[in-house]
Amino acid sequence: MKGYMFEGTAQEVIEAMTAMQAASSSDTSSETAAAVAPTVAEEGEEKEFVSTEVARRVLSRRPLSREQLGILKMLHAAYPGWVPAAKLQAAISYTPAQFAGMMGAFGRRFSHTEGFVENTWLFDAEWDYEVGAYNYRLPETVKAAMDAEKLA
Repeated sequence: MKGYMFEGTAQEVIEAMTAMQAASSSDTSSETAAAVAPTVAEEGEEKEFVSTEVARRVLSRRPLSREQLGILKMLHAAYPGWVPAAKLQAAISYTPAQFAGMMGAFGRRFSHTEGFVENTWLFDAEWDYEVGAYNYRLPETVKAAMDAEKLA
């Protein structure tokens, strides 16, 4: 995986590398795009988002990479609107596979943070059927956490 920099525990790095390898071996862009948001609620299912308190822990427990912070700031600036995955990828010069790995790293950061509640979401995501990729936005609680942590 030459050219990539990973941050996190040994387990988080292994999981990120595995996710990136799996995503980069996909033949179609829709398969790669699907890997970007594997933990999106099923259509029609009511989403429950992370609390502001836990979101603050997620955002502050380890330094965020420049790219992670870039994604968060872009979503914050667009709040409450949606941002297409392709626009987020372009803003940080990431391929779909690299973006999938980064979103997986956010998921691991979230699930390994004290106070994590299963079946809660750090990001809101919706599938855009016209382009075959996800759109993302911040839930109000994560925006509030970013404001409290002075990350915006």
